Amino acid sequence: MEQGTPTIGTAAARHVRQPRLGQAHTAEGELDLSAIYVIHHAVRRDLRDFAAALVRTPLADADSWAALADRWSQLTTALHHHTRVEDRGIWPEIARRLAADHPGHRALDAMAADHLAIEDLVVRVADAFSRIRTEPSESVRTLLVASFGRADDAIRTHLANEEVGALPLMQAHLPVELWQSAQTDAGKEYGLSDLRFAVPWSAHEMPAEQFDLAFAHGGFLIRLLLVITRGGFLKRHAKAFRHLSADGG
Repeated sequence: MEQGTPTIGTAAARHVRQPRLGQAHTAEGELDLSAIYVIHHAVRRDLRDFAAALVRTPLADADSWAALADRWSQLTTALHHHTRVEDRGIWPEIARRLAADHPGHRALDAMAADHLAIEDLVVRVADAFSRIRTEPSESVRTLLVASFGRADDAIRTHLANEEVGALPLMQAHLPVELWQSAQTDAGKEYGLSDLRFAVPWSAHEMPAEQFDLAFAHGGFLIRLLLVITRGGFLKRHAKAFRHLSADGG
């Protein structure tokens, strides 16, 4: 029987099926962590595309560089909302449920420290984007690629560490009602303009069967927003990454 299939009178009945979206580890349990895995998938996908676009986009293509800079701003805004919810409403709630000598404290402290370091690194990339738009040259491209590489490495490492170290702590120690409350608070982080980007961005390149699982609890509103916003998103996406091959590689 597939894990997560309801079974009367067994521990498996309390497990929620989690989407498989390339995460380093899947934390099983009562909490539906779809929202986290969806964002991690979208961030990794964008990092992949940026890595290719920064070296393939012609310096003279000002429109593409502007679109790439805008996309970086949108990506990092989404990431900022995500990490702020974790730092304010999730990691502290887990930490106060752990014994003082529990090794999980180190993992949680590392999450918050990573967030601060990543905030600085993504600003450096944004500064490099601004510079290449006003000083298009191979030397500035080299600077941008190097700045992005540091941010890329830090973000990817952080996502994997969160999936391996912090999310299992969530499943073990965070009550369902507190996770649901945190998700409600997370929704308040997003204005209409944020959702216009975040909804189609989070669903982009997601396999159909994983989409159905990941967005099962989104309801009619999320699906309606996706229908309304997907076309515009895809046009902006194509403009930013126009010099990538069809497979994104």
